[in-house]
Amino acid sequence: MVYQLYSTIKNSIVQNVLNSNKIRYPAILLIGPSSVGKRITTYHIIKNIFNLDSCLSIFYQQNFCYLAKNYPFDELSFLISQIKESENQLIDRNIAFEKIKFVLARFLSTFVFRISEIDEKSIDSSFYEDASYIFYKLKSIKIEDKNDVDTTINLCESIIKNKKAFKSDRIYISEIKNIQKWIENTYQLDKRVILIDNIEYMQEDSANSFLKTLEEPDENLLFILTSTSKSNLLPTILSRCAIFEIDRIKEEELKNILEHEWKLNYNLLSNQSINSFYDLFTLLKSDINRFIKTIRETFELFFLEADRFNIFIENLLTQKDFPFFLRQLILFCESILNSYSEQKAVIASDISYEKIIRILSYLNKIEDFSKNYNYPIDNSLIFAYLNRKQILNGDFVGEKIIL
Repeated sequence: MVYQLYSTIKNSIVQNVLNSNKIRYPAILLIGPSSVGKRITTYHIIKNIFNLDSCLSIFYQQNFCYLAKNYPFDELSFLISQIKESENQLIDRNIAFEKIKFVLARFLSTFVFRISEIDEKSIDSSFYEDASYIFYKLKSIKIEDKNDVDTTINLCESIIKNKKAFKSDRIYISEIKNIQKWIENTYQLDKRVILIDNIEYMQEDSANSFLKTLEEPDENLLFILTSTSKSNLLPTILSRCAIFEIDRIKEEELKNILEHEWKLNYNLLSNQSINSFYDLFTLLKSDINRFIKTIRETFELFFLEADRFNIFIENLLTQKDFPFFLRQLILFCESILNSYSEQKAVIASDISYEKIIRILSYLNKIEDFSKNYNYPIDNSLIFAYLNRKQILNGDFVGEKIIL
């Protein structure tokens, strides 16, 4: 499941807010630097208020209203690359698509329910129809549903291409009025929640209009707000908020995010300076280029003359995090196979489909030896090397050799 909370502080904020009888304010405000998990924390607050099974379900509730301006264009672009360009893959396609579903639902909801403004002259007239179609299908789409996945990716690419049409420079007074209309139209619903991200985007007119709504709160309505700073907010808005502060990402939280959500080895980034999700996201993107080059070079080493096969083995052994590198090399080989099956360009004319099957079989055996025989990974590599002829010829029957 994507976007879990791995922070004691953030979980305590969620619990404090849920004890609503202790908070006598119409609004909850989470303050903290950009990309440290304020928004994710708010999702868990709302999920618990509505007793939902996942954060994704939030965006489909009639009693939830959402307004945001920090649109996820870069995040979508990165996740798309992890699905479309398998040779550049750093994270598993299934994980990437589950994250796309969440990010896209978050983004689309504010337009499908006509809260955020859009420059309709700058985008295709079918946007709302396409957005609504995908929005309501997202929860059920699986990575195996090729047509629906392709349609989803096409919409993401259209959004990125036309990002100027989405008015991300500020929160407009017309958007505050859209929220006010939503409040009027949903008065009969219980436990209504309005989430506004980055309220520092409000200009003076929109902030004053919003203040009027805060000054006359409904009993069954809770505002949840986020901001990077108090300094740009009206004191009269601050005085009507229960304020919680969130600091930078802690090391243990980062470790859990990498290993449980992204399925990456924490040691890859443990020496890096990461204080926010943006830092993590930037590092993930930069690592792709490094891995592409190293993985491609290692892949090509396999096809040297047979008496130089040891060079391929030595290259594998020199990798800093061999299990992770091995997994990425396997994914790269699978992408090359897909290139053949889909009649796309191949890596080199002298590398046959059969040869790629051989290397993929060989690499999978190394991984299999480590997982199923409980060999240390270097012993698994040696074991595979000693049995290379049988493995490459498809004759290996699984006998175990003690090294």
